Amino acid sequence: MRYLKISRIVVTAFWALAGVFATQACLAAAGRVVVAASGGDYTTISAALNAINPSASNPYEIEVLPGTYVENVTLKSYVHLKGAGREVTFIQSPNGNTAVNCNGITNVAISGFSLANSGEGISIAYGTNVTIANNIISGNGTGIMNYYGSAVEITNNIISNNSFVGLRLAYAQAAIKNNTITGNTYHGGIWVSYASAGTIIQGNVITNNEQGIAVYGTENIAPSQALVISDNTVGSLTLDYPETTALINHNTITGGIYVADGGTWPAPVINLNTVDGGISGTRAVGGGNYNSAGSAVVVP
Repeated sequence: MRYLKISRIVVTAFWALAGVFATQACLAAAGRVVVAASGGDYTTISAALNAINPSASNPYEIEVLPGTYVENVTLKSYVHLKGAGREVTFIQSPNGNTAVNCNGITNVAISGFSLANSGEGISIAYGTNVTIANNIISGNGTGIMNYYGSAVEITNNIISNNSFVGLRLAYAQAAIKNNTITGNTYHGGIWVSYASAGTIIQGNVITNNEQGIAVYGTENIAPSQALVISDNTVGSLTLDYPETTALINHNTITGGIYVADGGTWPAPVINLNTVDGGISGTRAVGGGNYNSAGSAVVVP
């Protein structure tokens, strides 16, 4: 029995090591190019993209060393565009257009950049499986535009001081988590126009914007895939004619919640939030909401 146990341990260890080596082999198989002002494979991101043919079986990482890259970047599918750090690696459009375009592509990631002084920092139109993480997106017209995109993850970014809106979803799906969204004017922090099934806005700090989160309609989707807004610190929340259930839970909201009538659609569910400024409007359900002084806040 003792030898049997030892054999099992040896076999388990063998397969564990085999898994590690297999993973390393897969990572090694991915193509990699370096962009730098000097000493890299290319001096511009666009030149690097033009030179590669990434695919599902041969994804690429484009490593961008510190510097300022003044160009309109059109990303390709199966590429991780990886900056050297959001404090030292900058992309800006030379003509006020989009800094990084992810339209109509799939399986891409953008991380470690500062995207500034452009019409749009990042555009996702009909893109799928897009990850935007650990960037600064500041001083643009629109920070991030997601139009009919799906399986989009927007995490751990600083989205600030954009003049039209920080982040916009239009007929799109996204998981928006753990971002700092501040100082954005006109439409404010997050503007949602008809969110698709499975959209989550969670764990963000959304403060000092023209408005915090504004939801103007959501697609008619099953309650199990409702829009979820939870665990955020946000200045204000507007739900204007939501067309499916929206779940509003465990947020700290300093500027109140406003709910417009959604007609025959299910009322938003507002539970267990800290709300200063009250909950106003025509129709919602829920309970367990209090202000910061500990007084109950009634749902209309």
